[in-house]
Amino acid sequence: MSALPSTESPLKIYYVPEENLYFFKKSIAERYGTPQDVTTRFRFWADPRPLIPDDISSLRSIANVDRDFVEKIVRIVKKCTTIVNVVNDPNLDLTREFMVNGELICTINYDIWRKEHIMILNKIGTALYVEDGYRYVKVEEDPSEIDGQKISGDEYEVLPIVNKDRNIVGSCIIVNGRARVVRKWRPVTVEECLQAIDRKLRTPRELYEANLPFIEERRQKIRRAVEYFEKKHGLKGVLSFSGGKDSLLALLLLIDAESNAEITHVSIENADPPTLCSYIDYIEKRLSINVVRIESRWDRTRELVELLNVPSRGNRWCTPLLKFVPLLTYLKKKYNIKKIISYVGSRKSETVKRRIRPATYIDSEAGLLTHAVCYKFPKLLEYLYIWYGARIRMFDDYLHGIERLSCVICPFKSCLELEKCEKKYPETFQIWRPYIEKLTRIMIKREEDLENAIKIHLWRFFMLHCEAQYIAARAGVKIEDPYCYQRRSIENSVEILSIERRDDTIGIVLRAKMPKTGSIQDLINNISTFYENTKIFESDRKLEIHTEDLSIMLDLDNSVVYSRSRDPDKLVNILKIVFMSLFCIKCGHCTVNCDRDCIELPYRIRKELCDRCGHCLDSCVPYRIIFDMVIYAQLTSIRKARERLEGIREKYKEILIKMRMESGLEWLRW
Repeated sequence: MSALPSTESPLKIYYVPEENLYFFKKSIAERYGTPQDVTTRFRFWADPRPLIPDDISSLRSIANVDRDFVEKIVRIVKKCTTIVNVVNDPNLDLTREFMVNGELICTINYDIWRKEHIMILNKIGTALYVEDGYRYVKVEEDPSEIDGQKISGDEYEVLPIVNKDRNIVGSCIIVNGRARVVRKWRPVTVEECLQAIDRKLRTPRELYEANLPFIEERRQKIRRAVEYFEKKHGLKGVLSFSGGKDSLLALLLLIDAESNAEITHVSIENADPPTLCSYIDYIEKRLSINVVRIESRWDRTRELVELLNVPSRGNRWCTPLLKFVPLLTYLKKKYNIKKIISYVGSRKSETVKRRIRPATYIDSEAGLLTHAVCYKFPKLLEYLYIWYGARIRMFDDYLHGIERLSCVICPFKSCLELEKCEKKYPETFQIWRPYIEKLTRIMIKREEDLENAIKIHLWRFFMLHCEAQYIAARAGVKIEDPYCYQRRSIENSVEILSIERRDDTIGIVLRAKMPKTGSIQDLINNISTFYENTKIFESDRKLEIHTEDLSIMLDLDNSVVYSRSRDPDKLVNILKIVFMSLFCIKCGHCTVNCDRDCIELPYRIRKELCDRCGHCLDSCVPYRIIFDMVIYAQLTSIRKARERLEGIREKYKEILIKMRMESGLEWLRW
């Protein structure tokens, strides 16, 4: 998401200079004056929020700008109507763009290698810099003239770019003794830029009140959705409440719409912020509601971590196994799953995936009919509605500069956010430190790089090889070839003993490291369900499986699997069946994903109910990681492994389309 330019943002931000107000619907903005679309004034995908205390702290920690100038920026930001756009990027880490009275004043990047905040000047900041008499770079017309030129000065020093007419045209920064142009715009005078600072003062409350018509439209849409799902179709509403701002807003809107939704909260022991439970207690008392608590215990989490390693970007097994499975197990026991409408706090402007997904959809992991309550709610109004409309305090992580409520060691946090979590929740971080060290050691070549690799939280990019290589190179850390560290990462669960290629045939020998939970009969039953013409022979504690172009032999005493095939896709599919049948870890993800309830644990298919859709094989999170991501890459290439995963997602879509067509709900018809 963060790499996308602001032109890609699904959210439009309209600014009325005469009134110094921001709006999210043009017709409402036009009631106050002539609106300007300021979305593209931000550099990245735009979904800004109000100014918070941590933003001021970050400004005051700027390392590359004069202290007096920084304090001047702080005073302006505090007295003007300021909104902040936040971007989490693997290259720039956490970036904040500050817009005051309709114009960007500056951008802050967190440098994870220097552990410092670096300021880059935008229009107002550049004008202030020139007005105060600081040095600048002069060009004839185009700011690009100086890009790459040698310029004396301190490393990361920020400089305005001024043309021959003394108009500001951009800003640059000195990196390795050379100028790097970071912003450029059409020529504008200093005086013209600084006019924005003197516009009518507006408070966040006034901004909230001006947007009440837009908020009321959103509330009416939720009322109609609740009426449609719950009263017209008789569905039971369920809201999974995390305690974060999005699910809090969804809860408030559902209460306002008089929904019958049951409120559930799934907690993960030793992973959630320790203060989260008391916050859920506060919400219960404040709103006079009952929240059903479901807990993922640490013993189970630790077992999964030891098998699958710490969750990382590209290997996010934690959400399906520690959140979805306990929740769906509870719901299946209590309700008819096809009679549930799952409410979520997803917003369209959060990610690319959510932008292209409609407000009502079938969840690809849970298989639940789902409605995004906050679908078109901008983050700015989300904060203001909670503060001034509901008058409820948000979870305090948000005011400490942690942009989302998630696990303390969530791999999707920025490096800066993880550093803040480590200071705020040191005991939780200490529990996870050995597992983070283990995964980091798998990735690096030299033991002396360990501490440096942990400081930049290299483990987050375990399955994202380009990002891992870029981050490691910048930090001076040597990392292993991805094929090597991928193979080492699964040795706790499955060991690859050998891979052999002869002509067009692939041979692979694997050893299972997990305890045997299933029986030979389970395996024979499961293979014959999917492959009717397969020949299976059992003798002397060995099992042989043969098809037209594939052969597998199992040494049952030593848990070794010898396999050979011309088709790597078919080979991986049957190996998944073998391991799921004999070495099932009973995570339960396949059972809650099966629409026909034809799976028992340890993994055994009830033939009479199965329609061979293969959803269970695709949804098995542990073996999807081990086989579809790691072993398939070893047999073919990392690129082809990614293509295989895309194919699995397409197969999901076909199943979901079928479910939509069978639902009978007009909103889901194609």
